[in-house]
Amino acid sequence: MDYRPFLLTGILAAIAVLAPATASSLAADDDGAVVVKTSHAQEQPQRENRLRDDAYAALRQALAETPELPAVPGYPAGLLEVWQLAAAQHPSIRLVASGIAEMQQKLDPASAPPDPVLSFMLMNHPVADPFSWDSPMTGERIGIMQMLERSSKRKARRAMAEVEVEAQRDRLASAKYAIGGKLLDSWFELAEADVRLQQLERNEKLLEALREVVRLSFEVNRAPQADLLAAEEKLAELKQMRADITAMRETARAMLAMAAGVKLEELPEFGEMAVPEFAFTEPDSWDGVAAEAAALHPDSALYDTMLELVRAGRRVIKLDYRPDPTVEAAWTFNPKNMDTFSLGFSIPLPLHNDKKLDPKVSETYIKEEQVALMREELTVDIRSEVQVQAAKLRTIPERRRVLDALTLPLLKQTFDSQLAAYQTRKVPLADLLRTTMDIIDTETALMLLDVEEARAEATLDYLTFGLLRRTE
Repeated sequence: MDYRPFLLTGILAAIAVLAPATASSLAADDDGAVVVKTSHAQEQPQRENRLRDDAYAALRQALAETPELPAVPGYPAGLLEVWQLAAAQHPSIRLVASGIAEMQQKLDPASAPPDPVLSFMLMNHPVADPFSWDSPMTGERIGIMQMLERSSKRKARRAMAEVEVEAQRDRLASAKYAIGGKLLDSWFELAEADVRLQQLERNEKLLEALREVVRLSFEVNRAPQADLLAAEEKLAELKQMRADITAMRETARAMLAMAAGVKLEELPEFGEMAVPEFAFTEPDSWDGVAAEAAALHPDSALYDTMLELVRAGRRVIKLDYRPDPTVEAAWTFNPKNMDTFSLGFSIPLPLHNDKKLDPKVSETYIKEEQVALMREELTVDIRSEVQVQAAKLRTIPERRRVLDALTLPLLKQTFDSQLAAYQTRKVPLADLLRTTMDIIDTETALMLLDVEEARAEATLDYLTFGLLRRTE
């Protein structure tokens, strides 16, 4: 029997059965090879797309981060610490304080009575023989003279010296207040420089994210090298700005140390600067607030004391219109005759008081008028400064609203639009950089507005001695 037909049929059947599997396997292998080749070919673009997406996400995140300026109720602890340093070490304060001790040394001398005068005389000795005792007129005289000054004059001088001591104390309080105002200004100069540095860190982060976007586009030939150089240039400008602001901050620290009268290394390290925050009650009339603040001002107390001092001086001058008599008692010894005793009484004749004392009295009235004018000038100065700071506080919210609610959102929308258009090369990088810098400038202006508002509030609170603080 011939098995070849059956063998051939079996082989053909096996081939028929195995052919689909083999074809499927080959197809799978081919497909697998294609897939491998496709994955290897697409891995780099996918990685670049992922990096670019991450860069855009980082850029948008950096853009969305809005910086905030920390605030503390009342004056910051760092500023109060500097005030304490100035009160203890400032040379001008110590100089005025030493004047108090100086004035106190004048109290006892002012009330001391006049000293008696002891006199000794050789009387009627002949010129030819000065040591001759033969003449009955020759003698020696010893006497004592005392001015009988009224106690009212001494009391008046003592009272005037005591008022001078009080005036020096008021000058000390005035000097401390003036130095406190200078410290407040210097501290805010330092706070402004510190805020600029803090904002600069955020600006650098934003520009670095933008540069990363440009760099990735440049690496895949989707952006020219000029765009990358332009982004690098903006970052370099910020680094130069950082150096300038750092120098500004060091200068502000030096000015603060100078205002405090201490060495630069004696200033505390403030860390992150926080601006003061006050809650004010709007008054019905700023004139009334200014008048009340002027009454609380240390200079006002000084003017009161100066006025009292002028009047005390006038009392002393008027007491000088009444002259003080002088009493003298003397003993005369004569070897050829009897000893004698003499008693004298003298009193000045005030014939020219109209030329000596009247002008001094008139001068005191002129000084009173000058003190009144100084007090009026103080009220005007405080009212003017209060109105300036109040005007700032009224206008700052609107300026902030325009920047925060209008300008900044529009700039960010423009940035998003330009960023999307830049990806398709429809907008040049220069426009994107310009919008970025505008956003940076607007955000910086907003933070500086916070500093300006805090400065106006602190200055207003300092000028009004806390009269406007809301108590709830």
